[in-house]
This record gives sequence, C-alpha cells and structure tokens, in this order.
Amino acid sequence: MRDWRLPIGLWVAALVFAAAVYVRHGGHAGIPVALRPPRVGAHLPTLTATTLGGTDLRIAGLRGHPVWINFFASWCPPCNAEMPRIVARERTLRRRGLVVVGLDQQENPALVRRFMHLYGIRFPVYIDGGGIAGAFGVNGLPVSVFVDRHGVIQAIRYGELDRSEMDGDLAAILGA
Repeated sequence: MRDWRLPIGLWVAALVFAAAVYVRHGGHAGIPVALRPPRVGAHLPTLTATTLGGTDLRIAGLRGHPVWINFFASWCPPCNAEMPRIVARERTLRRRGLVVVGLDQQENPALVRRFMHLYGIRFPVYIDGGGIAGAFGVNGLPVSVFVDRHGVIQAIRYGELDRSEMDGDLAAILGA
C-alpha cells in the first residue's frame, strides 16, 4: 500500500501558499493590475465612452471636478426609480462644480434619447459598449461611482440609492 501523506502534505502546502497569495493581492491573485476593477481610494482610470453624437469623452479628463458616474439602462426598474433623484441632485449641485455622467449600457441611441427626455436629463449621457462597466466589474444595475476633484474614487455603490445615501456620498466628494 502506498503512503499518501507526503503528496497530501505537498498539496496542503500549495493550497496554503495559493490562499496567501490570493489574500495578499486583495482577492485578485493572478489578475493583472490593469484588469482589476478600480477600488475606493484609487484614482479613476483613463477610460472612454461614446456620446450619442459619436464623439468620445475621456472620463479621467474630468479631474478638477467632483464627479458622479451612474451606470444605468432604460429597461432597469431601479435605474428608473433613482433617476429623478439623480436629476434633482445634479440640478441643485451643478453650481458647486458637480459633474454627473450617465453611462447607458449598450442601448440604442434613440432609446437613450427617449429616456433622457422622459426624466429631463441635462447632464451628459454616453453609451458604454460594455468596456467601462467591465472595467468596473459592473454585473448589475444601477451602479454609482463618486469621484473627488483629485480623481480619487470615494465610493462605489451597487443598486438603487435613496436620497440620504446620495447626499452622504455627494458631501464626501464636494468637500474634498
């Protein structure tokens, strides 16, 4: 009969080492840094989105302003529920320098225009072909990213936000 203790011991040591590497790298072992979703405290990465008119916006080009990036889609019930609150906060806080950027997820421009008209959206809305959502690890909607005027991500929120949640994150980026 064969003695399996040595091979099992080696497997255990390998698993312990792999777990340590996984924990050391924030749960992203083996994933290149460029592919890791941005985290709170990190600088907003350089990403681009396409406007409804077909031009590009460099998201990182918004440094110097507090920025609220909202990932949404017109078919998403929580996105529809929170959009009037986003529009209201943007209208109130734009004079304090707040820039809101809407990132629609892969929808037809005509549909996005109807959505904007329905809610009276005046802030820029871009169609994300999935690249920015993928870079942020977005796998559900809505998602809000709050970035201070230095380009540092202060909060990433998943799901519909109520007014008090919005106001807390907005206070953090407007005061920075």
